[in-house]
Amino acid sequence: MRSTNCFNTLPNTGSNDDYDEVVRALNAHFDPQLNLDFEWFKLRQVHQREGEVIDQFYARLRELASMCTEDYQLKEMRAHIIQGCKNKTLRGLILRQPNISLDEILIIARPHD
Repeated sequence: MRSTNCFNTLPNTGSNDDYDEVVRALNAHFDPQLNLDFEWFKLRQVHQREGEVIDQFYARLRELASMCTEDYQLKEMRAHIIQGCKNKTLRGLILRQPNISLDEILIIARPHD
């Protein structure tokens, strides 16, 4: 009875005589939906943790940015490493180099861990 009530509240479910259509509609309703605004909020809150080496920080950023396009991931992670790293000297070193790539940032950052 409860599943019927739930099904009847769903939009565009078609005929409830078609089992496959009913299952598809219920699965679509109950499948977790990605909330991109919340994911971006979490990503923008990330900073390097105390004692966390740059490669660990980069791995956390990659995981959080996995829902975006590859090009955007690179730009976001590059910006987050610059903004979120704990080492102010390292940040200054990176910022003095125009158009520095993510790979170059990681190479420069590793000895500063």
